[in-house]
Amino acid sequence: MKINYQNISVSDSLFNDLLSLYELAFPEAERRPIEKLRHIAAAESRFHICVATVDGAFAGFITYWAILDFVYIEHLAVMPEIRGLGIGRNLLALVAERADGKPIIFEVEPDADEISHKRIVFYQRLGYILHPDFPYIQPAYAPGRDPIELQLMTSTPTTHLHLHQMAEAIKENVYLAYF
Repeated sequence: MKINYQNISVSDSLFNDLLSLYELAFPEAERRPIEKLRHIAAAESRFHICVATVDGAFAGFITYWAILDFVYIEHLAVMPEIRGLGIGRNLLALVAERADGKPIIFEVEPDADEISHKRIVFYQRLGYILHPDFPYIQPAYAPGRDPIELQLMTSTPTTHLHLHQMAEAIKENVYLAYF
């Protein structure tokens, strides 16, 4: 079995595979409308997409933003039938390498059920730190959608002040700029 990782653009044929998994893996409230995602992927130099393939077949993806002095991971998903092969771990490691020592931050659903608990534990095993005492609301991705209460995880120990600064930069650069 050969696993490859590569950056793609909207013109790559794998982008359509990404869109299918994107809609499968994330509820509507936690994803952008497809046309907005296409626009950002084509026009935004700070936005990056990396996909994984197994023996040439699409296996998963990670999207992330290089914002100021940190990296924000927006989405990570692996095809359900091939989870457990290390693809998610390797995609995260790839972003960490590209972050070049800058802190990494991302949102997770609160630890409310078995799936969200397993997801948080997965990230914690990789060294990420959950900040359950920091209140965080993900802005709506589109008009007519509601904001969502989520939690933040970071790659390094972080003060509340720095979490607040990063959260504000994410809202401004990722959500409000493309509402």
